[in-house]
Amino acid sequence: LTAGLVHFYRAPFVVSSLPALFALKIARSAANGVGTLTDALTLRVIDRHAGAGYGAQRLWSGVAWGCGSYVVGAVIDARGFGAIFAWTVGFSFFVIFLLALRPGPEAAAPPPPAAGKAAKTPTDALAAFWQRCGRGEGGGLRTFFLLMGLYGVTMSLVEALLFLQMARDFGSTKKLMGLVTLVGTCTEYPLFARSDALIRRHGHVAMLRVAHGCMVVRLVGLACVTAATAPIALPVLQLLHGPCFALAWTAAVSFAADATPPQLRATAQSALSTTYYVLGAGVGSVLWSVAYESFGARPTYLAGAALAAASGAVADRLPPHAMPVGHAQISAALDRLAALPPRLRQVTAVPAWDGRRVVGYALLHAAPP
Repeated sequence: LTAGLVHFYRAPFVVSSLPALFALKIARSAANGVGTLTDALTLRVIDRHAGAGYGAQRLWSGVAWGCGSYVVGAVIDARGFGAIFAWTVGFSFFVIFLLALRPGPEAAAPPPPAAGKAAKTPTDALAAFWQRCGRGEGGGLRTFFLLMGLYGVTMSLVEALLFLQMARDFGSTKKLMGLVTLVGTCTEYPLFARSDALIRRHGHVAMLRVAHGCMVVRLVGLACVTAATAPIALPVLQLLHGPCFALAWTAAVSFAADATPPQLRATAQSALSTTYYVLGAGVGSVLWSVAYESFGARPTYLAGAALAAASGAVADRLPPHAMPVGHAQISAALDRLAALPPRLRQVTAVPAWDGRRVVGYALLHAAPP
């Protein structure tokens, strides 16, 4: 669907009509749920592997995004914008080929039933999720989604407006734009790879605070870039993209998974993606475009930095139970405890998504119980 719809961007009735362009954009975005489905499937798979982490899987998306952006930018400079359509169709067929291979039965199988009433239909799941948010359960989900929506608004400055400024104000080549994207995504890789360990050590809230702080520094730096300094300054500032995006997104996905029971995790991931990528990025694109046209780039970036600083304070309202222990780690710990003598077991109950989470600590070195 997404590969077929992209060709309508060249149709005369779309090129000559702004409402038709908006309608096509909405239709293509509605048809493109690949990212959310991939995240939901990834969470389902890693939940069965105690040593796996979301970030270590998500980094491959960054590899594809960064390398693809640089290559496509170079091809567009050499062959024109028609390369976009050939690239989209080619990779869409490649994805269809991969899907035809089908995931293994472990990946495709639904998660094991959890305690409590399971949702029978997608509508039931959505209703149960929103009831949970409305009752204030799930460890501050309403505050969490507000935070991620505001962060999506801020991130749209560097995801969209930056490249508009490069084209209009700096006259940058598409190859430079691709290089800027490649540098940014390269900084994601180590953070994605280590995200599970970072969450276990520091927790979700600390990672979200660092991401907001780096975003403030990044936007203030972008406000100071000129056409003369852009070829050097922009790639350097893109080094902050990893802390800004990888830390925030992995912490957000992990928080949403830990704050909801297993049968609602796919729904929570869909709500997170919609809040961040659709509502946040959509509102931000319109808001910052109007600000850019009215006041210029520098005031717009500074306003974005102020919003990032203000929204970062929302992270302080998240509950402290956003802890670094997930369902897979708990299951693994309890499995190891089952084989130990009773005197080597210590089981502690702490508040969590179901009101009670049992975490096992094994004294594996013959320490006194």
